[in-house]
Amino acid sequence: MEWETLLAAVAGKLDEELLLKLEYLVAENQILRSQICGRPRFTDGQRITLAMIGKNLGKQALGNA
Repeated sequence: MEWETLLAAVAGKLDEELLLKLEYLVAENQILRSQICGRPRFTDGQRITLAMIGKNLGKQALGNA
């Protein structure tokens, strides 16, 4: 069952890559927020995009955002 080993290796690599991308985006977001005064202002389209993604993530996942 070599394909199972290969699949596990690929999945592990993708998970690692996604975690690194997420870590980068969180750090970037924190840096950018520290450079602005007050709350960020979003357009209606941006709010809709964030709301759709947030709904798919769920409240628990967004608790630390």
